[in-house]
Formats: sequence, structure tokens, C-alpha cells
Amino acid sequence: HLENRPDDPFFTYIALGSVHTPHSPPEMYMDGTPVAGEYGTPHMDLLGEMDMAVGSVVQHLEKRGLLDDTIVVFTSDNGGLGYKASGSRDFGHFSSGPLKGAKGTIHEGGHRVPFIIRWSNGVVPKGETRSHLVGLNDVFATLCQLAGVDVPEGQAIDSVSFADYIVDENNTKNLRDFLGVWNVKENILREESIRKNNLKLIRERETGNLFLYDLDADLSETRNLINWNKYRDTVSEMLDKLKEISPCYDNQKTFYVMRNDDNKEEVTCDWFHQEPSRCDIHPEGKIECRFTCARHGNMKFCSLMAPPSTLSPTVGSLPTDSPTVSPSSSKVQTPAPILIPVSTLSPVHAPVAATLLPSEATKVETSTSAPVASTPAPVASPPTDWECSDSDLRLRTLNGLGQVAWRGCPWVSNKPYRCLDEGHASHCKETCNLCDTCNDSTLRFKLVKDDGRKIARDCGWVANKQTLIRCGY
Repeated sequence: HLENRPDDPFFTYIALGSVHTPHSPPEMYMDGTPVAGEYGTPHMDLLGEMDMAVGSVVQHLEKRGLLDDTIVVFTSDNGGLGYKASGSRDFGHFSSGPLKGAKGTIHEGGHRVPFIIRWSNGVVPKGETRSHLVGLNDVFATLCQLAGVDVPEGQAIDSVSFADYIVDENNTKNLRDFLGVWNVKENILREESIRKNNLKLIRERETGNLFLYDLDADLSETRNLINWNKYRDTVSEMLDKLKEISPCYDNQKTFYVMRNDDNKEEVTCDWFHQEPSRCDIHPEGKIECRFTCARHGNMKFCSLMAPPSTLSPTVGSLPTDSPTVSPSSSKVQTPAPILIPVSTLSPVHAPVAATLLPSEATKVETSTSAPVASTPAPVASPPTDWECSDSDLRLRTLNGLGQVAWRGCPWVSNKPYRCLDEGHASHCKETCNLCDTCNDSTLRFKLVKDDGRKIARDCGWVANKQTLIRCGY
């Protein structure tokens, strides 16, 4: 830039891999300053070298008279290294401070990072701090706004500018309300979390376990508040939003794609499932049909979770008591586990094989009018006590490895969070506290199968199948 275009604006991205293992600090920095062996551990030596490198960049900008007119951002793309990887804790260096976890974990120590921005002649105030939710994906839109550049159409679709918030800490109207984080290991999505204000919700996709933390009061994430009734509605809202922004979620509504003739065509994610290569042609598919298009690119990525179901049985009442603290023991005493409405969840273990693949999912249209022309075959009526008791039949479940296992309601009762898995609550109504809170609809509904054929059925038809496989529809 200095030689060829010294008067033009510039953008420089400097990625310092200093703290990546293996740690091999140089004997000295470019200016001759010693590095290796100066700070206690090779990891800390490299942190010292990183500080020198940042200082060199700032000094060169200042020497060229560009510093005051340059937006300088310092941040990290991951949390700090764990103790075993760094070996620096014995020397008083804690990479993540009080935060739980380290790089590669879903906890705050895995992804909460420093963010420092400077622009002396611009609109960035000096010596101030901000505390609202922002993510590194928001930096793109923010820098564009600060530089007066429009975000290119179709780019940075998940970037939310916080430029106005930088200028004025009271200007929060355009900031994000939620921030999601996903933990991927061995190219499989394992855990996901979402922040709303001071609350953070974590969901383990393989087990279905939920964890809720108040980061204002518990920055180290030591006290799980998921059983607290006062957070019930907030947890439900956060789970809904987590599903909506998940990289393994398909939009259940119609949307438009641009055809080669520049005309719009209204489609659903089924259109992409019928011909997965369309995901490579139409960027709309990767935005709206993330589950379908993720499987097209990598069958394993979303393997720990079945596709979202259009049928959402509602789990029953929630506990009314919040956890209490015993004065004598100071230990938290919690009531029975919260049962979240299944409609807010994307199931971890599909109870039936029919819900595993998008091609086997069925569109459901609730009908309040006369039944369609085709007449279903007679089916046996469900037992009179079926609505308010556990079924004696076994559920066909899938574990995290995709293996089939036959389970009964006692298995569900061993770990109450299993009521959150789709189909389990409706199968084990007494165990999952549904007996006094819901009944089957007496209306018939239409099933639109993948071949376009429509059939009219009722809940008796669903209950008649021994393994309740029809709940998958």
C-alpha cells in the first residue's frame, strides 16, 4: 500500500496465531528484543511477542500519520487455552480468568473474548466501555457503517451493526436481542447455546440436557437455574429462538428463490430436499433450509438431531416453586425438573425412524371443515384411559449413534428430561405430567404425503399403531 497506493483507503486483517500449539517462541523479536524464556512458559512468551507485534502495527500507523484516521480493532476468535495446553497457570496466568471452560467449549471461557476499538478522529469515544451482546459476525456490518460503505446485497446476512451503540451507549434499539453459539467437534454439531441479556441457555444435543445460567450473578456458570419456575417463559422463548437460528433448522414456511430468468419462484425446503444440488445453486436454500443443505454437504453435521417436526404435542404444567436454599446446609434444593413445551424444541433423539430424514417427514394441515373425499379404513378406538396413562407399548428410539433401542415409560421416568424428546411425552403422559392438562383433538386432520397424496385421519388412527410410529407424522 505504501509503495503503490499510499493515498487510497486500505483494510488490513492481521491474524496472529501466537497462542496456537505447539508453542515455539523465537529467540528474539524483529527489533532484537528477547522473547524465548522471558515470561515463564513458551505460551506466555508468545503472548509477549503478540503484544510486541500489535505495538509495531500501531507505531507504523503513527509514523505514517495514519493512526488517528484508522479504525483499529483488537480481538480474538476463540477463548483462551486450557491449563494443560498452556501450562501457564502455575505462573499466575489464567487465560480465561474466572470464566468456565476454555477454547473449544460451549461455556463462556470458550468464546467470550476481549474487543477493543480505537478511532481517534472518528466517532469512537475514548476510555468508555460497552456491555451489550455483540458477536464477531457483527464486526462486518459495523465497520461498513463506520466507513460509510453499504453492505453488499446477500452478504453478511447474520451481521448486525453496533456502530450507533459505539457512539452512544444509550442507543441500543438496533442491537441483537439474542446471540447464539455452537460447538462443533469431529464435524458434528454437539452443543448449542443462546444468550438473552444476562441469561445463557445451553442445550446438549446428544443428551437433551438443558442448563440456564444468570451470568450477572454467576459468571463462572456454576448454578443451573433450569428448574426455576420464574424463568419458564424465558426458557421457552430462548429455545424457540435457538431453533430458529440453528444451523440445523429448516424453515417450515414458503419463501422465494431467484430463477435463471430473474423471476421469483415460491418454494419450500421440500423443493431443496427433492434435489439437494439446488443448495449449491440457490443461496436461499443455505439460508432457509439449513438442515437439508447441511446434510447435502455433510451428512454427519446434524446427525445428533432429527429434523424439526410439524407436529408439536404440548408438555404439561411446570413446577410452581423456585429452588430454595436451606439455611443450615446452604445447598440448593430444587423441585421436579421443568418440562418445556415440545414445540419449542428440536428433538435430540427421534423417537421413531420415520422422523429422521426430511424425505420421510409429512406436512400436516389441521382441518376444521368436512373431511377430504378419501375415506380411511376403520381403526380401533384407543382405550378410554389412554389419554391419561402411560402406554404399555415400547418406544422405538434412536441413540446418538443412530442405533435403534426399544424403551418403555420407566426408562423415560429415570431421567425426566427425556419427556422433552419428541413423542415421549405423548406416549408417557402420566410420567410426563400430561394427564390433567391435555386431550386429543376430536377433529380429523389431513396428511399430505411426499407423493402429494392426501389422507384424512384422526387420533384413533395414530393410537392404533403399536409402536406409535404414526406420531412421527
